[in-house]
Amino acid sequence: MLAATGFVLMIVLMIVLMIVLMIVLIKSWVSPPIAFIGLPLIVAVIAGFAPADIGGFVGDGMKSIH
Repeated sequence: MLAATGFVLMIVLMIVLMIVLMIVLIKSWVSPPIAFIGLPLIVAVIAGFAPADIGGFVGDGMKSIH
């Protein structure tokens, strides 16, 4: 049951992130690079990931682009 609650929380956070990203970009409150870097980092911290985990995500993402 606890794992299902965590899964639902992650889905809700992703939906909220997408909505906030769209609003921030449409209203031009911040530039796109700041929105696409800053907001996912904030959501990752809210979701409970440690800085080392987030660094691993960033490193994996950088490896996947050529």
